Amino acid sequence: MAITLLEREYADLWYNNHILELEPFETVEKCPEQLGSGYQRWILLNGIDLLIHDYEFCDDVVIKLEETSGCIEFGFQVLGHHQYPDCAQHSAGSYRIRSSGQNFVEWGVMQNAIAQKSAGKILQIDIHLDSPELLHCFCTSGSSLPLAVQQLIAGNEQPYAHIGNITPAMKLVLEQILNCPYQGATKQMYLGAKCLELIAMKIAQLGEVNHKTYPRLSRSEIDQIRQAKDIICQNLCDPPSLLSLARQVGLNDCTLKRGFRQIFGTSVFGYLHDRRMEYARQLLQEQAITITGVAAMVGYANRGHFAAAFRKKFGVSPSHYLSQHGNG
Repeated sequence: MAITLLEREYADLWYNNHILELEPFETVEKCPEQLGSGYQRWILLNGIDLLIHDYEFCDDVVIKLEETSGCIEFGFQVLGHHQYPDCAQHSAGSYRIRSSGQNFVEWGVMQNAIAQKSAGKILQIDIHLDSPELLHCFCTSGSSLPLAVQQLIAGNEQPYAHIGNITPAMKLVLEQILNCPYQGATKQMYLGAKCLELIAMKIAQLGEVNHKTYPRLSRSEIDQIRQAKDIICQNLCDPPSLLSLARQVGLNDCTLKRGFRQIFGTSVFGYLHDRRMEYARQLLQEQAITITGVAAMVGYANRGHFAAAFRKKFGVSPSHYLSQHGNG
């Protein structure tokens, strides 16, 4: 059952769990027990706030936003799924879903909206800029920035939002941030440089995209597609066909396929495959059953086919993963 909180209530829960100041510029807050386990880290850099979310929620958390932040936010959703109001649409019924492996950039203000953080593991890195002045460092003679960024720098803060995929180059920088080897002023300088690197990569991605407008999704359409996602997760071993899944949630198959890719960034089959592999990894960590048993539980009758799929997803065989990551 989802936990519903006002924005200030959600913030207070975290604030009251402040547990550690690692550096003069870095604090750690423990995830409130009512919500789950884990932590979030606030790191203050020169003109940049870096926020690292690393926690696991027991239930979906619905947050009633009194006013969305007016800051410029670059986000990188490594794990987990979030549903947020679409700042670019000026409509309380318009939402975007940020899924694992996606990044986003947005700015603008929206009042009286609702955000939802899904149950499960969340790993997300956010970069907040209080003003567009820092983006001036990307402006050189003859440079060509995306129009939306040019307008922002010029002082036109028209709400804007874009979702893209985390590239291999971005993933490397994210890993470097999570595993920063430095302390003190050197750490602050290093992380600041990495944030600028990610911002540059995202701006470059904006320049590459074909500027298609994301379709406006009603709350009911989002709910139907999320219901389809839940049905997939509940039937990993024996999932329904695409036609059957579409009928169960009240959509036609074309709308389901198109909408699923638009809000989750992958096909229905691709999502099923990813969830199967993640569940298989979880089962291997628990060491409760054999590899053959794990394969069967995620819908593979052939252990060899399962091993090949697992290796392609995680870069190691199930047996190697079991020996390296099992808890037994």
